Amino acid sequence: GARRSSGVRVAEAMGASQSGGPWCHSCGAGCGRGPEANMGKGDFAGDLLTEMPRAGCAAGLPTGPLLGDASTRATETMEDWPTPSTEFDRDDGDAASPPAGGRSGPPSDPAALMAKKSSRREEENPFDEVDVGGVVEEATRRVRPLLALREYNILAAEEVLAQALASLEARSCGAEASTAQRAAKELRASEFFGVVHERVAQLDSAAEIVYNANMTTLFKCDYGKFDLCVSPDGRWFDYRMTVDIDAPLSEALSTGHEMEFVPQAQPLVNQAEFIGEYSGFNLKFIMRLAVLIFKSELVFEIIRHRDRRFGYVLEVARTEFSHEGVTLPKKAWGAIRPWIYTTNLWMPRGAGKRGCTIVQVTRVDCTVSVPTWVLNFVFKKMSTTFIADLRSSALKALHPDSPWAKKIQEDKDGFYRELRRIDEAAEGRREVRAKTVPGREIFDRKWRLRPALVDTRPPSSR
Repeated sequence: GARRSSGVRVAEAMGASQSGGPWCHSCGAGCGRGPEANMGKGDFAGDLLTEMPRAGCAAGLPTGPLLGDASTRATETMEDWPTPSTEFDRDDGDAASPPAGGRSGPPSDPAALMAKKSSRREEENPFDEVDVGGVVEEATRRVRPLLALREYNILAAEEVLAQALASLEARSCGAEASTAQRAAKELRASEFFGVVHERVAQLDSAAEIVYNANMTTLFKCDYGKFDLCVSPDGRWFDYRMTVDIDAPLSEALSTGHEMEFVPQAQPLVNQAEFIGEYSGFNLKFIMRLAVLIFKSELVFEIIRHRDRRFGYVLEVARTEFSHEGVTLPKKAWGAIRPWIYTTNLWMPRGAGKRGCTIVQVTRVDCTVSVPTWVLNFVFKKMSTTFIADLRSSALKALHPDSPWAKKIQEDKDGFYRELRRIDEAAEGRREVRAKTVPGREIFDRKWRLRPALVDTRPPSSR
C-alpha cells in the first residue's frame, strides 16, 4: 500500500529540476500542452472510443520507458513483450504473432487493416448479440458483481461498459437510432457508470504521473534509482523510486496491506487500522506515526487496479477522497493530516523468475515555495535510505514464520490468490527490471472509456 516508502517518508523529510513549458495539472509534466490537454473528448457514446487517440497529456509525452538513462532505455513496444492469453486480449489488428526474438512484418493496406479491425470488433463485442433494448440491462447484470467490494475490478467493468457503448454507437444510425441513443444516455446516467468513469479517470491520471518525463535522477544503482521533480512554483514536488524487489507480488504487497502488522514492518508507525469495510482492491485506513516531536496521521484510500494481460498492479493511494458513508477517526490532539498522493506500479519480474519491480511516485504538498536546491540536497542524502527501506520492508514476508506468511496462507478474501495469478500471467513475457521498465503502453486497453484526467495537484496549488 502506501507503506513507509511514501506517506511515512513524507513525514520524515521534504526534488529536483524544473522544466519549461506549460505544466499539465494531471501528470505534473511539462508536456507542452498545458492544462487544456486534460479536457476529455466525447462522442455519441460519451468519452469512448477504442481507436481514438488519447485526449490527455500523453499525446505530448514520448512513449516507451522514461525511467532509464538515455543509454539504457529500451525501445520495446507491447509487440516485443509476448504474453499468454489472459483476461484481456489486445487488438493486434492485422499483425501476425511476433516471431521469436523480433517483431512481425509491416501491416497491410491501411484501409484493409481498418476494415479488419472493425470486423473483429463486431465479432468480439458480446453486446452486438444483444437486442438494443436489452443492452443496458445486460451491462448492469455484468458490471454489478465486478463492483462488489471483494471483487472491485474496475478494468473489467470498464471493458463491459465500453463494449456496451460501442455496440450502441454502431446502431446509432438507421431504424434503431433513437432507441440506441436513449439506451446510451440511460447507461451513462447510471450510478455504476459514474463510479467506473471516476475510477478510470483516477487510473489514467496515475499512469501519467508514473511516466512523468520531467524528472531528474539523484541516485541510481544496479537495483534501482531515485528521481525528483519540482513544480514550477516550488509548492509541490514528486519523487519517484524505481526498485527491484526479490519477492513475489503477494509477499511484497502484504507488508503494506496487513494493517495490524504494519508497525513491525515500519518502525515509525505506532498504529495502523482499516476504516470501515475493505477488500484487497478497495480499502481505507489510517496510520499514526511520530517523527521526533511531530505527530502525523495518514488517512488513505487505496484502489488497486490489476491487469492479467501484461501483468501489473497499479495502486492509487490518496489522502483526498470522498468521505461519504465513511466515519473517520477523530484526529488526535496536536496531530497533522498531510495531503499526499501516491501511485505504486507493481510489475512481476516475468520470464519465469521470482521477484517484482515497483515504480512508486509520491506527490507532496509543500504549501509554501521551497527552493529546488534545498530539496535536491535533502533527497540526495536520503534517497539510498528510502530505497533500502522499501526493499527491506517488502522482503520481511518471505520468512515462513512471519505474520505476513501466515496471512498469505490463510488468504481469507482471495486477494493473494489474485496476485499469484498476476505473477503467473507475466511468466510468458520478457523480464522487467528497474533498468528496463516498459513504457506506458502497458496501460493501453482495447475496450476503454476516455474520461477527462483528474487534477492531481495539491489543493493549495489549484
